[in-house]
Amino acid sequence: MTSPVVARPTTTPRDDASAGSRRTRLPLVGLVAVTVLGAVHAAAVAPHYTAGSFDDDGHYIALATALANGMGFVDTSQPGAPVDTFVPPGYPALIAPLVALFPGEILPLRLLSLVAYLALFPLTWHWLGLRRVSDVLRLTVLALLALNPVAGTYATMVMAEAPLLVALLMLLIAAHRWAEQRPVVTGWGLVAAGAMMALPLLKSAAIVVVPGVVGWLLLRREWARAVLMAVAAGLAVLPPMILRVVTGESALGTRYADDFSEYEGDPVGRLFTVLPDATLTFLRAALPDSVVPTETLPLTMVGSPLLGALDLLRWSVAPLVLLGFVAWQRRRPDLTLLVVPLYLLQSLAYPFVNERRVVLILPLVLAWYVVGAGALSRLLAAAVRRLSGRLGGLRRAHWYAPDGMSTVAAGALVLAAVTPALLVQFERNYLFGPGQDSSTPRGAPYMEVLGRAAPAGSTLTSSYRWTTSLYTGHPTVRGPFNSAPCGQGSGYAGRVRASIREYQLAGALVAALNGPGVIDGGCLLPYLGRHPEWAVRLYRQPLDYATAFQLIGPGTAAPELVDATLGRAPRGSNASLRTQLEETFLADEPASRYVEIDAESGAATITLPLTDRFLERPAEVTQVSVGAAGLVGPGTAERVTVALRRPDGSWVEVVGAATDVSPPTETGEDPAGPAYLLWQSPTPVEATAVRVAFSGQGTFDLHDLHVLARRGTT
Repeated sequence: MTSPVVARPTTTPRDDASAGSRRTRLPLVGLVAVTVLGAVHAAAVAPHYTAGSFDDDGHYIALATALANGMGFVDTSQPGAPVDTFVPPGYPALIAPLVALFPGEILPLRLLSLVAYLALFPLTWHWLGLRRVSDVLRLTVLALLALNPVAGTYATMVMAEAPLLVALLMLLIAAHRWAEQRPVVTGWGLVAAGAMMALPLLKSAAIVVVPGVVGWLLLRREWARAVLMAVAAGLAVLPPMILRVVTGESALGTRYADDFSEYEGDPVGRLFTVLPDATLTFLRAALPDSVVPTETLPLTMVGSPLLGALDLLRWSVAPLVLLGFVAWQRRRPDLTLLVVPLYLLQSLAYPFVNERRVVLILPLVLAWYVVGAGALSRLLAAAVRRLSGRLGGLRRAHWYAPDGMSTVAAGALVLAAVTPALLVQFERNYLFGPGQDSSTPRGAPYMEVLGRAAPAGSTLTSSYRWTTSLYTGHPTVRGPFNSAPCGQGSGYAGRVRASIREYQLAGALVAALNGPGVIDGGCLLPYLGRHPEWAVRLYRQPLDYATAFQLIGPGTAAPELVDATLGRAPRGSNASLRTQLEETFLADEPASRYVEIDAESGAATITLPLTDRFLERPAEVTQVSVGAAGLVGPGTAERVTVALRRPDGSWVEVVGAATDVSPPTETGEDPAGPAYLLWQSPTPVEATAVRVAFSGQGTFDLHDLHVLARRGTT
């Protein structure tokens, strides 16, 4: 009698084929589902990023624009637009056609990154399939990729990370296929060579892939293939390296020459000094923050038991990734055996160890994290069987890709542990906290007013020099931002003034572009604020903690100009005129003043004299600017105008706005209408006073009114 437990049900061949078809389609449905999830995640994160907020993205866009305009691979942010030696040309060349087709548009560039990010899902799926990873673990890896905050952030940034990951996976897939072929030169071999050539052209950090691939082939004693890949790499990297040497720069490029300059003299000793701390930072921060970040709100506000579980989850990342790497190489070693350790060694030697070092190998790390969980599951299952006595001897376990219930359990356990922590930060840009957005330099008023006020061809200074140059149209240098330290007796003032004279600077931008509330230029902002006689504050925006200064006087791009309003007391059209202190961005920043006035009979005016009774001749005015002027509180604002009084006593309007012109609200939103007023004249206009007139009902305020005139006329 046949037991119903072991008896097979009676089926027809058609039933078997149908069941097999369903089993075949099910993983593909899962692949589509996680890809859609990744797209939704990228769309949720995308609004928190604005192009230019990373500075490197501004650099890429500027280089691509230069290529699209036929200028060549030049750095337009520097005076004279020299050949760029900071980054490799691959990514700017990749986006240059889009810049040419859609000039001034950022969306096509972001969509390119999104397409590359979504391509990672089928590529990772195929690569893991080649390595015989089970469908359950493959879907687990892709689910983690779809929910990963770092991947979701770079998915729509104008950065090279997503395209580089596509090239990396293409290399891994092609190398696997090539290894199965006997001829040296095959289609897959050429694809592998092309992908390897693309990597260092997209990111300088990927240069270590070349010795990793060549070294791997040499270990396998595949001499001809090693030579082929070495020649291909030389064809890719030698031209830019030769160009850098010819221009007098390091063959590694300006960025790496600067970052690794501290290794000069004793590189080995310095390396062994850096490695311990860098390794701890990588294991304790960069790696877990890249896989499953837990040290972010609201996760840090949970109770003690759950917080302990999150700590355990965090600390388990590095051991599981290491276990997965070992299991991966035990099953069938591949070129990652050398490529990844070489890349990590380079990353640990780099001055900044963070998620950006991990993202370039993120699919590999996630795969090893999941494979490590599967290997641990298999080992624990084997240990339980041994202890229970159900297995006479522990057979040699295949760590790689456990099947059956161990596989399902491993995938389910990883998703159950990690998914909640990732879902609560689903919309988070990994660079910021939940709900925080990047800065908004593209189209920002502080960029516009700085670009318009500076003389044509003059140079500006900013810590975000590429973004500032891109959006102001002026060459930009770090200049005074490199003048730290700024403590008393450090000679900071002398270094700043020397830097201003060196570049004949026309303006400065101090802002929190690198992160919300984190001002680059904590030394420079208070210093410029203490010298209004030559650092004219044009505009302030609380949204980005941005302050735009125009530099005038000796040593600047406008040595003949002075601020005619300096030291002048304003007069109001009625007795309600009063002064208020501006809110400062830094504790040691000197607080300036602005004025308020109440309208009477639907109008109010604020007047500043430009001459005094001891000076008979009028000021020769070339520029008038208002940082912000508009309605405060309830009321109606119809128009604000700025006029100059001619020597004959008549008033001539020079600039006006039909809508409210006021600073951003406390919530960070920009009001309707322009955010500043600026008038310039190539021919000086004689004037004895300036007047700002408001029409409407309510209280009006006036910020940063400045009149620039020729020296000696005020």
